[in-house]
Amino acid sequence: MRLRIAWCFWFCLLATFAQGQAEMRLDTPRVSIGQPTSLTIEFTYRADVPASFPQWPTLGDTLQGGIEILSHSAIDTVIADKALDPFVFKQIVTLTITHWEQGFYPIVPFVFQTESGIVESNALLLEVVMPEVDLESEIEDIKGIREDKLSLWELFILYWYWILGGLALIGAVVLLIVMTKKKKPTVVSVVAVPVIAAEDEALAKLSSLLEKRWWLSGMVKEHHSEVSEILRAYLEARFKFNALEQTTDEILRELKLRDIMSDSVGDIAKILNLTDLVKFAKANPLVHENEEIVHTAMIIINRYRAEKQ
Repeated sequence: MRLRIAWCFWFCLLATFAQGQAEMRLDTPRVSIGQPTSLTIEFTYRADVPASFPQWPTLGDTLQGGIEILSHSAIDTVIADKALDPFVFKQIVTLTITHWEQGFYPIVPFVFQTESGIVESNALLLEVVMPEVDLESEIEDIKGIREDKLSLWELFILYWYWILGGLALIGAVVLLIVMTKKKKPTVVSVVAVPVIAAEDEALAKLSSLLEKRWWLSGMVKEHHSEVSEILRAYLEARFKFNALEQTTDEILRELKLRDIMSDSVGDIAKILNLTDLVKFAKANPLVHENEEIVHTAMIIINRYRAEKQ
């Protein structure tokens, strides 16, 4: 029995919204002259019945009878009652209307076109009356024009060019002051660095190397490389040529061109040739040669020191 009632109810709904239903209602059917009121227009249809989908009439500036349309909303689509039937939809448009003359003004039905046929809404009546005036009250003068205060943003929009111009001027003045301001003289403190003679520096390094006795720890190659490095650095500082980057033959050639004593050149050649053999040919000198090579380098440096004096 309940199933039959439900089926009957569903068929009644389907028949009711097969073409759709249109309805109008006024928020206030009685208004004063020029007073706005809302006119709501609804069209109910079934989403599962495409033939009931409406085509809305075109709205102008006025309705029949001189009723003025002040504004109207867009078409809003909602579900009429989701719990009852989720396929029943409503399309709603709200008009804001008014009239400027006293009287009764009929609002004729709105006509909608669907695939199933024409659907008309109900008709309404708008009553426009004169505004009520209290004749016993004191007549007041017309109020003057009141000026609204502008917000900060409105003031900026109105006077933006003056504001930006003022900020630019202030920035230019500040920049000019900074640029023209006299800078305090920077006091540079000069630290006297003691100058160590090339001979003293080389002799100190050789003495330190001799005390390490690397050859006793198997560091023969490192010992001879350090002797060669110290001697080359001294020759470069003493005779002003790039001894650190030159080969042994190039250094000896350079010294001969500078008319250096042959004994010194010979001793330098022995030291550099021996260190080259240890570094590159993996020669293994005698134990006493490791110490003698340092002493020979010291003798050469002391000899050049005497020449300078």
